[in-house]
Amino acid sequence: MAQRKALILLFCFVILTIFSGCFLKKPEKDIELPEDSLFHTQEWALVTEPYTPFYKAPSEQAEKEGYARRSEILEIKGRRIANDKKLWYSFEKGWMPETVIKVYSNQRKAERAASLLD
Repeated sequence: MAQRKALILLFCFVILTIFSGCFLKKPEKDIELPEDSLFHTQEWALVTEPYTPFYKAPSEQAEKEGYARRSEILEIKGRRIANDKKLWYSFEKGWMPETVIKVYSNQRKAERAASLLD
């Protein structure tokens, strides 16, 4: 009888433990990572063409706003797939298509690749 009572208590304890995980939820906390975090996703582009224009909008028909030279390293600000189904990257000076740049996960990798271009 005592063994049966112990089994029933153990069973009730296990059931309560399992279901308490379903009902007792802790509030989620936002995590803010510093800019120099390992998870920072800033990407860098290396210009691979000798002389490449920056466009005002992600289109080759858009007005040209300036030029970049081969081996120049640029910080990527954004990206967009344009109407012509090409991937375009946004920089401080304008837009460039993916065909004239090479993207790197950090500035050091881009600098290393640039040194090999020369």
